[in-house]
Amino acid sequence: MGSVEGGHLETMRRLLDAGGRIDGDPDSHEIPLGHAWWRGRVEMTRDLVQRGAALTFRDGGSAIGAALHGSRHCHDPEGGPTMRTIDEIPTGPYAEIVRILLAAGATIPEQIGENGARGTMLVAELGVDPSTF
Repeated sequence: MGSVEGGHLETMRRLLDAGGRIDGDPDSHEIPLGHAWWRGRVEMTRDLVQRGAALTFRDGGSAIGAALHGSRHCHDPEGGPTMRTIDEIPTGPYAEIVRILLAAGATIPEQIGENGARGTMLVAELGVDPSTF
């Protein structure tokens, strides 16, 4: 759903209200909520979760895993990764997304990516305490 990629909250809502598939096309690897997680789109995440979006990818990927990966690699929500440092990524939106997802029952992955960082370590770096959910 391009409206999620582009950050068009009201367009996304209208499309979903008109019957758009909340979890995207079943024949595609693209999942709208995955774009919201990756790009740090808090209001879209909240809205999609409230509407019942799946918290996992069809291939077994994790909601929180996508958010944590975005928190380390999505320097530009409109265009994806850039050549900036990790310190230039605003962590506040990702921390809020992780809180929303934990409250909805999502689980923290053991690690992010192949040979990646531990999920619990990245959650702690965002200042989120999973024991409060």
